[in-house]
Amino acid sequence: MALLVGLLFLLPIVLTAAFMFVVVPAGCVVAVILAVPRLRRSPAGWRIVKLYCGGLALFVIGCLPLAAIVAGDAYTDMATPHYHYTIDAPRELAGIVFPAHSEVQLSPYSPHHLMSGRLGAPTTIAGLRLIGSFGMEDDHTVADGTLAAPHQIDVLPCGPGPFFRNVISVACVLAHDIRMDGFLLKAGVSAEVKSSDSQQEGPWFKAALAEAAHVGRFDCGPGPFDMTSVGTRCVLAADQNIDGYVLRGGTPADLERYEGADVLFAGTLAQPLNVKGVVLPPGTVIERVPPGRAEALQHHVFVKYEDARFVTPADAKIAVRGGEIQGAVQLYFSREEIVAAHEVDMRAPGAFVLGHERSASARFDIASGKWDLHYP
Repeated sequence: MALLVGLLFLLPIVLTAAFMFVVVPAGCVVAVILAVPRLRRSPAGWRIVKLYCGGLALFVIGCLPLAAIVAGDAYTDMATPHYHYTIDAPRELAGIVFPAHSEVQLSPYSPHHLMSGRLGAPTTIAGLRLIGSFGMEDDHTVADGTLAAPHQIDVLPCGPGPFFRNVISVACVLAHDIRMDGFLLKAGVSAEVKSSDSQQEGPWFKAALAEAAHVGRFDCGPGPFDMTSVGTRCVLAADQNIDGYVLRGGTPADLERYEGADVLFAGTLAQPLNVKGVVLPPGTVIERVPPGRAEALQHHVFVKYEDARFVTPADAKIAVRGGEIQGAVQLYFSREEIVAAHEVDMRAPGAFVLGHERSASARFDIASGKWDLHYP
């Protein structure tokens, strides 16, 4: 079967090559024979003409079915250009009456089910009142779109607004507060949770908490809340000590799953932190730190590709190896260097100062003990 399909695929190429390198040159020979009287009266010449005419007839007959198929496909494409319809007046398609000013995309394959579209007015599709653009699944359920009225979609009570659902998760704007896995999720905010078909184990949320809750190692207050297989993020209810890092309440903090445990990944300092002899003040944002306790950072030996990253507060003045960071600056430490750059916030730009020279960015080479003020 595979060989037959391969031969059919090669047939147009073979026929084209035969026409160019056999039929056309042979036709030129026949034309010469018919044009020269001496050759035209020759028995050999007539034999060549007869053989050519017979071969040409067989070639044409062989090409006709292929030509018919190609012409039929071309006609189908021109008659129904991808089954895309722009509707000027109410019209029924795929069993649904679409309002004027809508666009509808049907599948080009029989039975031409509804694939996607854009609605000119609120319309009910598969039991959901929709407006605007939408997409469909192969099982004829709505995969995504904008709700024009409240609906229960999978495990979520959804209000008007955008939504989507698949075998992994479902997301929408919550119509009212809902408690799931012990967490009260806030209404009026988009929430994404596991779908009823999901194989994911344990709680899985991207939502907003409506009340304070203890989440893993965090005491979280109301606000944005993520809890997935890769870690947890929330707004801290109060100052909290995580592995020696004292983090400021009311600010977001991240825990990342690392070798089966939750370790600090990001947060905002509520107390000073010593990193390799550089004292970072409260208000410094931790963008990334290596696993371990805060007190170990003072003498931490960074391995290859490992680093720690911070953003200093706008009012900062921090001594760094003979120089000074002033204002909001991104600062990172690695095995080979310390780098400071001020492109983190152009509204309140910081700078690195060494003596009487200010720099937009600078690099301290640990091996040589020297600053490069022209980095990068």
